[in-house]
This record gives sequence, C-alpha cells and structure tokens, in this order.
Amino acid sequence: MKVSRVEQSGTFMMACLEGEGQVLADGRWQTIRVGSGLFITALCDECIQEI
Repeated sequence: MKVSRVEQSGTFMMACLEGEGQVLADGRWQTIRVGSGLFITALCDECIQEI
C-alpha cells in the first residue's frame, strides 16, 4: 500500500502498531517501526508506504 498527500489541511498523526513502514516527509524517507509514531504538520507533502 502507498498513500501520497499534497498540502494537507491539518496535522496528521500516525502510529505503527505492527510491522514497519516508510514515510517521505520534507524530502527524506524515514522508517517507522512498532511502537513509534510521528506527526506531520499541515501543508507538508508526504508519502507513506508499507515495507
């Protein structure tokens, strides 16, 4: 699964409950694993994919 968003209108919070994934935010890929989470601010372009 891959999700892309451009200039979202609000802050987005994501938590990883199982497995791992990658998030492209501010031009760089970051890996998220079980037990971690992240906030992406409004108007930030981002892409999320599972690995």
